[in-house]
Amino acid sequence: MNAISASRPPSTSDGNQTVTTTRSEIIFFGRLEERKGLLEFVDAVVGLEAAGVTDFSVTFVGKDVRLYSARTGRASSSEYIRRRLAGTHFPFRILPDFSSEEAIGYVKASPSSVVCLASPSDNFPNTGLEMAQIAAPLVVSDTTGFHQTLKLAGRREGVFWFKPTSAASLRTALSRALAALTVSIAVPSVEAIQATNARLAEERFKLIENAFAAARPDWLPTNWLARVFILAGGDARAVRATRRSLEGSAANIIDVIVLALVDWSAGELEDLQQAFPRIVFRPADQFPRVLAEGPPNTEAASCQSLLLVCAGTTLQPSTVRDFIEAEVRTKAALVTAAQWEGPRQDEVRSFGPASVPLLLQGNNASGSCVLINRSFLESLPPPVARTPQLLIWQLTLAAAVTGAKIAYIPYPQYALGQADAAGERNAQTTDRELAGLARYAASIKPDRWARRELFGLALATQQLGGSLRQARAESHEHQLRADAIQAALHERQNQLSEAEEARKEAERHWAGARQELAAVYSSKSWRWTCGLRLFYRSLAAVKARLRGLLIS
Repeated sequence: MNAISASRPPSTSDGNQTVTTTRSEIIFFGRLEERKGLLEFVDAVVGLEAAGVTDFSVTFVGKDVRLYSARTGRASSSEYIRRRLAGTHFPFRILPDFSSEEAIGYVKASPSSVVCLASPSDNFPNTGLEMAQIAAPLVVSDTTGFHQTLKLAGRREGVFWFKPTSAASLRTALSRALAALTVSIAVPSVEAIQATNARLAEERFKLIENAFAAARPDWLPTNWLARVFILAGGDARAVRATRRSLEGSAANIIDVIVLALVDWSAGELEDLQQAFPRIVFRPADQFPRVLAEGPPNTEAASCQSLLLVCAGTTLQPSTVRDFIEAEVRTKAALVTAAQWEGPRQDEVRSFGPASVPLLLQGNNASGSCVLINRSFLESLPPPVARTPQLLIWQLTLAAAVTGAKIAYIPYPQYALGQADAAGERNAQTTDRELAGLARYAASIKPDRWARRELFGLALATQQLGGSLRQARAESHEHQLRADAIQAALHERQNQLSEAEEARKEAERHWAGARQELAAVYSSKSWRWTCGLRLFYRSLAAVKARLRGLLIS
């Protein structure tokens, strides 16, 4: 049995001699495990060869995992495949290291392939949506999930159904699909797929919103109020955009304060003050003092909800109320939500509850709008930040460090402008910011740290210590190798120097010999004896001639 060569650059796991083939390719697409129908698929391709079908190859595109059924003997999927296909004559290969995008790209680039989706049960298989866009015959398990996804994607042609868990039915479907490789298959257009994705996202958000609305109890108060802090980095237009988006939430807002994290000109402040007379402008270093002063009106002196939003962020009319509701219902110290991003603000970015190590690595777990409980904020060391995003980042880290409850709303509640996209800010995270964040975490008293985070920190420290020791050992080994190479190089340089000295000495001897030879040729004795030497040579030649004549 031979393994076939890849026309693209993946690493194959077949371990056999590589040869090129033009056979039709049967692709098993999915994790290489029992619940994805791997065992039935292997039985089916073995039976396909036994039935006389030989002009095909098999490619397994999926992650290599440990198998647990009795017939596999706890072997890895790649080990089981090689053992089961030993003795067959069709080529096969295993490609376990692809990302999702690379796996789909591989299937698209295959010139003549049949794709098999063999999972016997799946509620909503994403593979159905992915493979529906590829103009290749699909051999698909006859389950409700696959029927729904292929119908949703608009894929009708070139689909061959088989009975789930039946290797015989799968073998028959594979045989029919191979015979249909020459038939042109219509697949959904890119526009149709994008429309389907947008419709799915919209339906998902509606379901989530409806679920939240249905679960809202009647006892919740209606006079929810929050103080809003717009964290401004110096862009007056961004402040205007955020302030206008807050107008739909006026019923839930006590006051709006702009924290200027950079120095603003008097003209810019005056323009903003004229545009929004009720806004209060304060320098960022007065943030703790602003909190201590409390709200301006005594009616809402007990307000505990503080909404921090980066300038340039636009909020939906219900955002402030939804954030306050999440705080009241869950008694959370901090509330955050998913957000819209992208050039058209149609991309969703999620921010799940983050761990301390993750937050210390990069700001990819805190959005540009959070609601924080005032009592919790006052219990923390005063945050100091040079950018709006860093301030929210510090507070999110503090909540994670202390084990405070974080409420997360999973559907988008606000959107970012292109210039303020969090992805761009995160990509520019500096070492100075990371160091400042670590110092802020260290300023929180040890008795405030959650035991889980302390354990994680201790474990991370232990792992870093081990990594440091290993790095030191490797560095020492590299240094020894470098010293050996340096010594060998030094020795080689000495040899080259000695060879150069020998060459120069030989040149000096040769120059002396040439001078002596020239002196001999130019001497009088050489000229006087030249004729005599010629006479003796001629006489020796005559003698030799006479001796030859006498002998003959």
